[in-house]
Amino acid sequence: MAVLFFDTSALLKRYVQEAGSSWVREALAVPGLRIYVSRIARLECISALSRRLLGSAPQPDLFAVARRQIEQDWERRWQVVELSLNLIGKAEELAERHRIRAYDALHLACAKHVHEAALQVGAEPYSFVASDFELNEAARREGLHVIDPAESR
Repeated sequence: MAVLFFDTSALLKRYVQEAGSSWVREALAVPGLRIYVSRIARLECISALSRRLLGSAPQPDLFAVARRQIEQDWERRWQVVELSLNLIGKAEELAERHRIRAYDALHLACAKHVHEAALQVGAEPYSFVASDFELNEAARREGLHVIDPAESR
């Protein structure tokens, strides 16, 4: 069974059309796929969508649809990695080592946690999915296989 970890930059492509959205939607249609996200991805998605869809050119109907889809996905679809003091400590180390943003370091710490758990049970392949160059480079340096949906095709 394939395992993917989505950071927010990739996850947003499920809710709005942008470069890489078709790849994300195709990946999500794969039977048996397990998709992990960190708890903070929900907050980041809602924040990004409200800024984009309720900002200078408001589209409240599109926001309402995306918001409902987020709620459904969090209830039924994603495997949510809860934050812990241990993961926050690992994120601090990653932020320092790779000089990445705090939330990116948390996503990476969660992804590494899932990766290590997947290795223990023999689940393969495992990929980190993000559309953030600096984060993707840090993930590669940490030994993760990286997919950028905006560059895939």
